[in-house]
Amino acid sequence: MGAITVLMSIGGAMHSGSTAKSAREPSIKSISLQRLGSFAQPIATAIRPGHSEITVAEKAGTVRLLNPDASVAPTPVIDISADTASRGEQGLLGLAYSPDGSQIYLDYTDGSGNSHVVRWTLDSAGIADPATRHEILHQDQPYPNHNGGNILFGRDGALYIGFGDGGSGGDPKNRAQNAATWLGKILRIAVAHDATPEIWVTGVRNPWRFSFDPFNNDLWVGDVGQNAWEEIDVLPAPSGSSEPGGRGANLGWKLMEGTHKFSDGDTSGMTPPVWDYNHDDGNCSVTGGVVYRGTSIPGLNGKYLFADYCEGHLRVLTPAGTRRADVRQPGLQLDKPVSFGYDATGEILICSLSGGVYRLVAA
Repeated sequence: MGAITVLMSIGGAMHSGSTAKSAREPSIKSISLQRLGSFAQPIATAIRPGHSEITVAEKAGTVRLLNPDASVAPTPVIDISADTASRGEQGLLGLAYSPDGSQIYLDYTDGSGNSHVVRWTLDSAGIADPATRHEILHQDQPYPNHNGGNILFGRDGALYIGFGDGGSGGDPKNRAQNAATWLGKILRIAVAHDATPEIWVTGVRNPWRFSFDPFNNDLWVGDVGQNAWEEIDVLPAPSGSSEPGGRGANLGWKLMEGTHKFSDGDTSGMTPPVWDYNHDDGNCSVTGGVVYRGTSIPGLNGKYLFADYCEGHLRVLTPAGTRRADVRQPGLQLDKPVSFGYDATGEILICSLSGGVYRLVAA
């Protein structure tokens, strides 16, 4: 397996609203990106509970297993390519396994561009049984962009679903602030009871990737901006609860783009991001990441790793509670980083839409 090796710099700070890089300071650890396999537009990964294989979703609609020996299982877990169309921001966008590993969930757009969240039961070989298809929800999409698509199970056993504001530009119908629509929201649904979805977080433009910190259950959101500012939000989990952070939070769109005013209105009570950055130096769209809780790179413990889809550099955010965070660039770059995840041991996985699935490792 090839590896891209860099020195993880503690310097190289990114200033607020800029990707300007300062002089590098001594490294804390050498890190590498180990290429695990090649796929056709890998869009997301997941681990089936109790298994070590990496499940990889390809944007055109196929879900495949990557074995520990780097071979790809010949039989797909599921293939929904006949039900979706990989156009622009459309296609198969997210996957998750049920907490007991018996079911697989997919979030995808159909041929008309509308969103579906669907589950299938897995057979004894771990392959989805077509006869068990069960639609969790359907959402009409007024435009072909800002579909969201991320789905994750929380520690509370509920499924969390991200939807963008419906697309176009500037949220023309103010959907993100409208409690009567799921668009521009992160939803929570108790799927085990076929419950009605509830709005968990309001005021997002396109929460393309969000994640839960495995240690403290905080909710991290990478919300894609309009044409000037990208943002990272953190919503702390309540103490003593299995629920993640975020219940009832309003992240501000379209009144705010990051920490910057976008349109007129009352912003009191809205949650500002802990980091935002502008579109200088080739930035265009934040790819929300994950908090490192692995064991191979102790210097990263508790830090949040994310990237920008166009600019490509890995970014390391050191949390400061709900205050402004510190963000550094270690000097490691990928083409079109589109999602982050964890392997079965808690190490970080990164998908490049150009074809590679990588693991972040110590060099």
